[in-house]
Amino acid sequence: MTRNSVRALCAACGVVLTLLSACTPSPAADRSVRPRTRGGDDLSVSGLSPEAEIRQLERILRFDPRHPRARLALAQAYFRLAQRSLEVGDEPEYTRNLERAQLELLNHMERAPSDPAAHIQLGILAAYRGNFRSSRRSFRIASQLDPRDPIAQQNLAELAVYEDALPEVRRRLRLARSRGIPVAESELIEALAAWKQKDLIEAKRRFAAAKELDPQRVRTWNGASRIETFDDMAAHCCRLRFCGPYMESACGDMNQAVAAQELEEATLLKELQLEMERTRRVREIYERRRDLDIQVDEEGESPEPPDATDP
Repeated sequence: MTRNSVRALCAACGVVLTLLSACTPSPAADRSVRPRTRGGDDLSVSGLSPEAEIRQLERILRFDPRHPRARLALAQAYFRLAQRSLEVGDEPEYTRNLERAQLELLNHMERAPSDPAAHIQLGILAAYRGNFRSSRRSFRIASQLDPRDPIAQQNLAELAVYEDALPEVRRRLRLARSRGIPVAESELIEALAAWKQKDLIEAKRRFAAAKELDPQRVRTWNGASRIETFDDMAAHCCRLRFCGPYMESACGDMNQAVAAQELEEATLLKELQLEMERTRRVREIYERRRDLDIQVDEEGESPEPPDATDP
């Protein structure tokens, strides 16, 4: 293996995603509706384009087809390509890469059904499409698989901000904090929630606290590369498909336009087909693995374990 291949393998051994504080670095999603799991290690290979990252990871998988973290990283790289394709208006390429990202995640789940990381990333894919119901389902399954991991609760808190469910934001943040969420992550969600509630002073205070604690995390929030001020964070949110439309009023107050994107009928149909395939395969996986006691009901909402709720 080349030196770069070894570096890619080492990076792939980590884990990822926050949601939505888990989407992927730039090319659109960072990771808060970011890709991250316990420990917060990024699965992507730093400094490489998605294309180069895919080449490196596919070489790793030819060498070791069952390498779990490499496959998760490959899914994330395809998701970055999908995001980039959508940003430039190439919808056929967007759906092809989105389908490949989901396929890699589902194939990983077949091999490792007890690993919550794939569900976290599936939740991010769904959130990016604006399908918060499906996203919640994935995060809640991840919580069932690892009730002590804070990332699912963190992502659920961010979703609740977009849905203007402030009590749910507070509840999820309490759970995430009790599980060890980094304080900077918590402060960023608090900043987002305050902004949603039109409290710009509190939003900027929370942002400043997060930046002091972890400037690099702030800089790369939800796929950005150069967030330095709260205005930068707001402008980035307003451009994101899963953020801007749900913060439209707050964006307007800061003279930030929400990027409207009307997708072609074929694209919307493909997204629907991907969601149906995802639901089918996840249900089949856990019907075969009753020993894991993972519940996915017909309405798509997955009940959480007893210790994932308030006392």
